[in-house]
Amino acid sequence: PPTPSKIIVHSRRNCFFIPLICGRGERRVQAGTPPLRMALYGIADLHGDLEQAHAALKLCRLISEDGTWTGGNATLVQTGDLVDRGPDSLKVLKLFETLQAQAAQSGGRVVTLLGNHEALNLEGDFRYVHPSEMQATGPSTWSGLFHPSTGAIGRAISKHETAVVAGRGACRTLFVHAGLRAELMSTNERGVSAMLADLADPSRSNPPSAPADPPSAIMAAAALGWRSAP
Repeated sequence: PPTPSKIIVHSRRNCFFIPLICGRGERRVQAGTPPLRMALYGIADLHGDLEQAHAALKLCRLISEDGTWTGGNATLVQTGDLVDRGPDSLKVLKLFETLQAQAAQSGGRVVTLLGNHEALNLEGDFRYVHPSEMQATGPSTWSGLFHPSTGAIGRAISKHETAVVAGRGACRTLFVHAGLRAELMSTNERGVSAMLADLADPSRSNPPSAPADPPSAIMAAAALGWRSAP
């Protein structure tokens, strides 16, 4: 049966990735070998660190040296927090946007989930944007890019799911940023599909299980799936 394995790598820029590799049979990760057929990969917070984003994707054998998708029909789930802290948030966002299109052409799939730092930027909270990137872009331009209704990046991020189920058989996995809130798991008796529908329902912008004083409607809706505050 498929055997999941994990590799943990810590970045010097306070971000990390945990590739979850699940495919048919067991195989060690070796440089230059092709990705597993129908494999499932998960990568967590990259926080504007383009160098480590490339390193993670190359380790999983999902991109070439020039950053082109080589994962074939593999599925990659990035669980949010592509932005903030590191100096290359915009480049990391562009990388995953490009990989989504390239993967689709190869029968693969790249999913990017909504993290709390994406939600913060949608709300106009730019405290964690790297100073050099903010200076190079300009506060006004940055705000315009991340506006949830009119910004090119904001509109795209607003469509990100807060949770997704991917993989087949023993590899079938629920992905969510920062874990699920205990009350959501304990009270939802209708199964994972119904839970995902609840998370995606915009009418639940201020549900009973949200924090007592949510900073905004976007953050409150997203926080349904997070175990801790941003």
